[in-house]
Amino acid sequence: MIHVLYSQNYPTAAERYSELLKDTSLPNEIRKDVLSNLGYSYKKLGDYAKAENHFHKLLELDESTGKNQTAYLYAAGYHDR
Repeated sequence: MIHVLYSQNYPTAAERYSELLKDTSLPNEIRKDVLSNLGYSYKKLGDYAKAENHFHKLLELDESTGKNQTAYLYAAGYHDR
C-alpha cells in the first residue's frame, strides 16, 4: 500500500488509505501509519484541513507522531491561509 504514496499518486493514495481506515479490526500500529500517510497525502494535495484532521486523529493514538505532523502544518503556513 505504501508504494502508492511513494509513486506520488496522492489522490489514489488518499482513496486507498481512507478505505483501510474503515477496517475496525486494523491494529493501532497500522492505523497510525495509515493516518500519517493519509494526512501526508492530503497535505501534498493542498487539502490542509483534511490533513490536519487526520494528524489530529493520529495524535489521539500517538501523541509524539501526531504533534510532529501537526507542527509541520503550522510550520508550512497552513494557518496563515
